[in-house]
Amino acid sequence: MRRQKKNLAHSHKTDTYILQVSQELTQHAHDTR
Repeated sequence: MRRQKKNLAHSHKTDTYILQVSQELTQHAHDTR
C-alpha cells in the first residue's frame, strides 16, 4: 500500500515534469519557426 502511494506521487511528479518540458519544446519550436 505504501509503495503504491509512493509510485503514484512519483508518477504525478514525472507527468508534471513531462508537461513542462513538452510545453517548453513547443514554445521553442514556435519561436524557431
